[in-house]
Amino acid sequence: MKVNPKQMEAMLALPDIKRFEHFIKIIADWQEVWGLYQGGWALAAADDGTTVFPLWPAKEYAQVCAVNSRTALRRQIGELVVTWIRRHE
Repeated sequence: MKVNPKQMEAMLALPDIKRFEHFIKIIADWQEVWGLYQGGWALAAADDGTTVFPLWPAKEYAQVCAVNSRTALRRQIGELVVTWIRRHE
């Protein structure tokens, strides 16, 4: 999936729940997600301090959030789920 600047602007202007619904639809259709990676997956903190694993439906969205030379990296959903489950068993 490729996102053009107009699509990016429109998506970022939507309320949180609409962005989440879009994320679910796109990853279900494409069966892939994007995260940020540099020697390990990037994690973030939610407003309440909970550690979260941020994922995006397209490379362009991930790149907007990339800092400290992190690279947007694609993973198939099945591969990501299996890897994540194995690490947290």
